[in-house]
Amino acid sequence: MKKSIFEISEEYLKTIQELENYMVDNDTDEVPAHLDEALALNKDELDSKLKNYYFYIKEIEGKIQTIKDHVAQMNVKKKAYDKQIARLKSYVHTGLSLYGETNKSGNSTYKTDLFKVTASNTKRLKIVDETKIPEVYKREVYTIKIDSSGDDYTTRPPGKADEIPFYFCRIVGDGQDGVAMVYIFNGRIDKIRISDPGYGYTYAKLKFEANHVYDSLSDLYQNKNALNPQGNGGLRTTVIISPPGGWGYETREVGIDFPGYLENTTTIARQLGGTRVGVFSDMKGNEADFIEDTTFRQVGILQNSKGYIVDGAPRRTISVYNTVKVNRTTNGDSSQYIIGEMISQNTSHGQVVGVHQEGDDIYINYIQDPYLHCDPVTGNLTRFAGDDMISGDTSGVTSRPDITFSDFHSNQQFLDGYSLGEVMRYRGDFTYIDNLTATIRNKTQTERLSMIVEY
Repeated sequence: MKKSIFEISEEYLKTIQELENYMVDNDTDEVPAHLDEALALNKDELDSKLKNYYFYIKEIEGKIQTIKDHVAQMNVKKKAYDKQIARLKSYVHTGLSLYGETNKSGNSTYKTDLFKVTASNTKRLKIVDETKIPEVYKREVYTIKIDSSGDDYTTRPPGKADEIPFYFCRIVGDGQDGVAMVYIFNGRIDKIRISDPGYGYTYAKLKFEANHVYDSLSDLYQNKNALNPQGNGGLRTTVIISPPGGWGYETREVGIDFPGYLENTTTIARQLGGTRVGVFSDMKGNEADFIEDTTFRQVGILQNSKGYIVDGAPRRTISVYNTVKVNRTTNGDSSQYIIGEMISQNTSHGQVVGVHQEGDDIYINYIQDPYLHCDPVTGNLTRFAGDDMISGDTSGVTSRPDITFSDFHSNQQFLDGYSLGEVMRYRGDFTYIDNLTATIRNKTQTERLSMIVEY
């Protein structure tokens, strides 16, 4: 007879194990009369049985915890295998779309000596309300680029006797379930791999911080045994998120005769092709969307973007910054916000890029960058809204938004004091971007842009 790890008498252990075998073999929770009589508590054996039952219950609870840990490990492995299958199927679908034969149903197919594979084409879908699209069909994390490796990180964090090969940490933003594996070599972050790409992201960052990294996925999912990788805090990363529909695909509107009808079309051939293209443009001094006395350092090419029409005419320029109309306050002159300073409204944060005054009307131009202006507690980017005070972190100026203003100003449409977006999100391709010597916008000059791109 096997021995228990607890001090349980052989007599009771034999009876308990007989009951266990009976219930397993007969798949029942009924107790036979002779075992029920033997296990029931009575006055003479109360003390002895209580002690033995107590120890055996502790032993069973230990077994249950071991099973739970094993199931958690198996679930992690299953999830990894499921993702491998999904990834391989996406390669198959892409290959068939490019090189397969088209059958009578319009689907791509390919036949081998052993089997036949068919990839169904996606049917057209009319998108009535984009906000109601389930998050699972939105974007996932593709990779994480290391901008700065930091220093003095450790592979033997406090509380760990042995070195660990890598840390697990979460990818936070407006999506969920993203997890990364962070490797350290000679005190520096050496590489970052994606353990779980998550879903629903439009912006994200790596949360590699003390008490937010773990030795295993099971610890991370249960938020237990958090570790401190130490380091000088110098790690800087950029999270690369896949476009809607995945790499190699884009969602396009199907012609002017079918507004609102979208379809996924392959762009692999265009992405893999190579050519030269020349792009020439200029920014005139009086362009309303290019703010005077501000500095720009980047130019690029945005193709197939879709902007809104103002006053019935197509736009030569569009604004990607936001604007809020504010009222004067007694705490400083509302026109004295400093370009470049941080502004805050409760948990909303942004950066001033311009201030425009017309009499008593003051307009603050600002941007909100998901990598700079997310709430430090929640990790979410909160838009400015309502008439709560907006304050400048450097200037100390405060002002209240004029939520009674709903009109047009400088080619921007306002609703309740705030400008509406002029560019439809997720429309267009950022084909090229380049860094320049800092150039200051001036109303008396015209900046000419000439780009020859070879790709």
